[in-house]
Amino acid sequence: RLITAGHCVRDSGSPNSWSQNGFAVGGGYRYTYGSGGDYGIITVDDSTFWASRGWVYVRQSAAVNGSPGTTENPQYPINGESQYSSTASTYLCHTGQTIGTRCGPKSGSNVTAGYPDATVSGLARFDAPVCRGDSGGPVYVQNAAYGVVSGGQTNATTPDCFTTTLFQGIGAIKSAYNLTLLHN
Repeated sequence: RLITAGHCVRDSGSPNSWSQNGFAVGGGYRYTYGSGGDYGIITVDDSTFWASRGWVYVRQSAAVNGSPGTTENPQYPINGESQYSSTASTYLCHTGQTIGTRCGPKSGSNVTAGYPDATVSGLARFDAPVCRGDSGGPVYVQNAAYGVVSGGQTNATTPDCFTTTLFQGIGAIKSAYNLTLLHN
């Protein structure tokens, strides 16, 4: 199974099926979207094509707001996980389909977001750009998983983009679905 944003699983329609480059990955398994958070699971049907791995894809990005830039790494290892309250880092990064990789300083926890179709609570945020289409992407730093992108706050000058990233913490996802995160 792989984790993503709950609204991505909900919005995939029926039957819930996901594909990558024309290959079937699997169907939506379960999701939460609303007062309980924003997270979901996709079942992997063909593990020969889509094998679970303990890494994320990192794209190149520039240093912004005191956060370091990143270099391209299609297999950035995830060696553990951490909670937002951890003092291990003052910034976080995310990689999304639309904007690529962006990093920024932590800016809040236990956030409630008023999205057009739901009010979602239990999120955290950091000051890095995010755009529609980035939802479900990984949030990480220093080889530790922090969660998945839910959405954004504060409109940017670019349509469908925001200046603040909202994400669901990895602890809530693991707890809700009794999951163990695969590490490298």
